[in-house]
Amino acid sequence: MAIPELDSESGSGRFHEDRKDVRLMGEIWVVRHAQSLGNHAGLFIGRTDSPLSEKGIAQADAVGFEIARRAVRVTRIVSSGSRRAVQTASAIAEALGAGELLEQDDRVREMDYGDWEGRAFADVGDPIAVAKLFSNPVFAPPGGESVELLCERTRQAIEDYSQGTEPGAVSVVVTHLGPAKASAMWALNCDESCFPRIRIDNASITRIYSSSAGSYMISTNETQHLFQGNE
Repeated sequence: MAIPELDSESGSGRFHEDRKDVRLMGEIWVVRHAQSLGNHAGLFIGRTDSPLSEKGIAQADAVGFEIARRAVRVTRIVSSGSRRAVQTASAIAEALGAGELLEQDDRVREMDYGDWEGRAFADVGDPIAVAKLFSNPVFAPPGGESVELLCERTRQAIEDYSQGTEPGAVSVVVTHLGPAKASAMWALNCDESCFPRIRIDNASITRIYSSSAGSYMISTNETQHLFQGNE
């Protein structure tokens, strides 16, 4: 097996066959929750507990079917405590016949949008402030959370999952748009300036590999399972 030897400065990966000092770990599959009613309505729904839409229920079944179809050894299914994430994680666990693997971790909950919660993007009334939310990592909505803080708590969680996933195993993390982007940034070793340039769709799979030498991205925003008659 080729072991990735990572450049600690750039985060880029290259392969080296004979590194004996590298401790292999497993994969982390980051799944953004399926479409929620709030997503469908175009609302800020960070901490708002919006359930899945009818389309989202079908998407959750599709991503669960896809993970089961790949026949990987899943040893952990983590989600935030938000209903949309729990529903998606439960669909995955049901497809795997592994309800005992379900657990929750609020470090992978969505960004807190503060006073913007539950409002449509256009209803915030300050397009400059909305743009700053995704371009200025220290900016936060009134009473809310910044991208910088979101990324910090997400990285702590992903690092913990990485350390706790044995070689050949997969930890599935069912989370939200913001934490899924932050997870990809962790894998790529890029800063918060990458945040607005990473696309993560509902019910997508982003695969991350890690070792003691570092981490890298296997794939990002996989959605082919949503277009195979499962939705």
